[in-house]
Amino acid sequence: MRDRRRNSFDSLRLLFAILVIFSHSYPLTLGDNAREPLARLAAKPLVPGDELTFGAIAVWAFFVLSGFLITKSWLRSSTPWSYLRKRFRRIYPGFLVAVVFCVLVQVGFADPGTPRFPGVWNLVWNSVRLEIFDTPSLFGSNPLPNIINGSLWSIPYEFWCYVGVLILGLAGLLKTRRWVVMLLVGIIAVHIWISYRRWLPVGSHLVGDTFGYPLNWMRVMPFFLAGMFFATAEDRVRLRPSYAVTCAVLLGLATPFPYLPHIVYPVFGSYLLLYLAFSPTLLPLNLGRWGDFSYGTYLYAFPIQQLLVHRFQGLLTPVELFLLATPLAVGAGTLSWFVVERRFLSRESERKHEQRVDVSAEPVLAPISVQRELL
Repeated sequence: MRDRRRNSFDSLRLLFAILVIFSHSYPLTLGDNAREPLARLAAKPLVPGDELTFGAIAVWAFFVLSGFLITKSWLRSSTPWSYLRKRFRRIYPGFLVAVVFCVLVQVGFADPGTPRFPGVWNLVWNSVRLEIFDTPSLFGSNPLPNIINGSLWSIPYEFWCYVGVLILGLAGLLKTRRWVVMLLVGIIAVHIWISYRRWLPVGSHLVGDTFGYPLNWMRVMPFFLAGMFFATAEDRVRLRPSYAVTCAVLLGLATPFPYLPHIVYPVFGSYLLLYLAFSPTLLPLNLGRWGDFSYGTYLYAFPIQQLLVHRFQGLLTPVELFLLATPLAVGAGTLSWFVVERRFLSRESERKHEQRVDVSAEPVLAPISVQRELL
C-alpha cells in the first residue's frame, strides 16, 4: 500500500467552483436556465427556484463537504470560541475583499443617473450579514441585469449552518447520529410537501433578512446534515466502489422525475461525493497542492462573468463565456488565497494540508483529520 495524500477535498471544491461557472454561463448569456444542460434533462421544478442544474449540484456538494468538515472542526476544537474564531477567520476576510471588488465594479459600471457608490449603512450592514449590498441599475443591457454577484446568496446560509453545529454541539446532540438523521428526514419531508402543494413560504421581513428564505433552507440544509451524518458515523461507514456505482446509478435514474431528487441527492449523492473525496482515484490530480482556491474562485466568478458579458455586448455564447471566465476566476481565486485567505489560517491548518497517510482501496471514514476545515 503506497503513501498518498489523504483526500481530494481541495480538488473537488475547485472542480465544483468551476462547475458553477459553467452553469451560470447559461442564464448570464441567455437570461434563464432553460437551456442549461442538466436543467433540460431534469423534471420541471414544481416551485420556483427548485431547478436542477449543474450549479445547484455544485452548491449542494459544497454544503455536503462543509457539513462533514465543519462537524469535524467542532469535534476537534478545544472551546466553542476557538471553533467560532476559525470559522470567522476562514469566511469573512475573503468575503469582505470580494465585496470591495464588487464596489469597484459598481463604481465603474453603474448605469448613468444612478448612485455610483452604495450607501455606507447598506454596505456595512449587508457585509456583516455576509450578503452583497443592494445595487441600483447595473449592467442594464445584460441578460441578467442589476445583479452584481448572484453567487453570494449561499454564503450566509453556510455561516448559519456553522452556528447550527455550535448549538447542536453545545447541547450534546452531536454525540449521537439520531438527531442528525431526524433533522435530515424531517427537512426532506417538508421540502417534498412544499413541492407537492406548490406552496411558497412567506416569512416576516425581519426573520427573512436575518436567517434567510425558508425554501432556500429546504434546498441546502439536507446536504449539510448529510455531511454531518458522515462525520459522526465515521466508525460505521465504509466507502466501497460497488456502493458508489449504485449511488451514481440512482442519481441518474432520479434526475428526470419530480420529488425523487429531494431524497436521492442528499443521501446517495453525499455518499458518492465522500467516496470520491477519499478514493485514491482523484489523488494524483491534487489541485490543492498549492492552496485552496475554490472559495475565491466562487466569490469572484459571477462579477467577472457579468463584466465579460457587458464587454462583449451580449455576443458570447454560454460555452465562450465559460472558457473566458474560468481562467480569470481561478486566477482571482488564487490571488485571494495567497494575498488574503491564507494569512488568516492557523499554522496547524496549513500543516494538515501537507500531511500524507495510507489510503486503502476500501477506505473507512475513521479516523479523519482533514487538510483545511472549510469550503
